[in-house]
Amino acid sequence: MTIMLPFEGLCFKGQRSYLQGPDLYDATAATLKRHLGEVPPGPCQFNIAHKARSQLVAHVALAGDVVTKPAASIGSFVFGEGRQSAVGWLVTTGEPVIERRPFAEEIIWNACAVEDRAARLAPLLPFTPAELVVSVTKKLHHMLMPPPVGRHWALTRFALVRPFQNEDAASIAVEFETSIGVVLTRCSIRVDKFPLGHVFFSLTQP
Repeated sequence: MTIMLPFEGLCFKGQRSYLQGPDLYDATAATLKRHLGEVPPGPCQFNIAHKARSQLVAHVALAGDVVTKPAASIGSFVFGEGRQSAVGWLVTTGEPVIERRPFAEEIIWNACAVEDRAARLAPLLPFTPAELVVSVTKKLHHMLMPPPVGRHWALTRFALVRPFQNEDAASIAVEFETSIGVVLTRCSIRVDKFPLGHVFFSLTQP
């Protein structure tokens, strides 16, 4: 079975003119939970291929079905495995994003300790685990591989052994593992010393 699920509450943050990757992950997980009763457990793949500058809807295949890639898709996701999975695409609707809220990313950066190729965040902050992982990874990249003028590091993919949980925000560590050329990187994610998976970044245009 394939269904179309609208997102709720998507907004721009700070001065950005696009929807941030962690917000798209959080909105996808919240939408699945709202309509399915839970976020399907098990491995999670969340991919962003293009920036989203308008509202989105999720095209979702359930119980092992397949959903064809829509022309207006900007990313994809897989939550769970087999007949317990939710597989789908993030699809732009063309409807404008009209809301904007502050995003004090400096709070995360100031609380983040960087040592060699790793960054750690211990104090509990008022952000989601996805927001924290992406912000910590961004700071690590700015210290190890500062982006050239006119480009910036952005989330491309989460590859997790399970979806983020609220309690993950209490202790997060990100370690730089490898780069593919100078435009794509992979970092490991640990929450309370548990190996949660990987986060991938790429160099993009603003």
